Amino acid sequence: MEKLIACAHKRPDAVCRLICFPWAGSGTSQLAQWGHHFSDSIEVSCIRFPGRETRLDEPFAEDMTSIVNEITSVLLKELKEKPFAFFGHSFGSYVCFAVALNLKKKYGLEPVQLFISGAHAPHSEAVLPLKSIPVSNATDEELTAGLKNLGGIPSHLLQFEDV
Repeated sequence: MEKLIACAHKRPDAVCRLICFPWAGSGTSQLAQWGHHFSDSIEVSCIRFPGRETRLDEPFAEDMTSIVNEITSVLLKELKEKPFAFFGHSFGSYVCFAVALNLKKKYGLEPVQLFISGAHAPHSEAVLPLKSIPVSNATDEELTAGLKNLGGIPSHLLQFEDV
């Protein structure tokens, strides 16, 4: 459990757990420190993704399912013990949402609160263009066309093959 979960301020008598899911390029240091700012009734933990910090020697996860299954299996016992809430930022928001759905579907467990920042809701119209970009087995041309349609990359940069 320690390799996946960082808890800087253990509070075994806490009434609720707040599990934080960091953004893609982050580790646990910033979010795990939130425990300083909460009362003793809340224990703050942070998910450590593969390929980061003490898991640096592990390969990055190849898909969302493997991340969700690992997190669910490690957290399941603790989440059955007392109420819990999830906070996710950016990539972490999508992971915590997927973990919450998995916990509800498979085990009937739900967070008392789901806090999301730095991301759109999965059903949002802002996400729909992202779903139109082919990722698996896509050619460079298909990926480039999808990125161009999103408008997030200047067209003059897309003309260079090395970009």
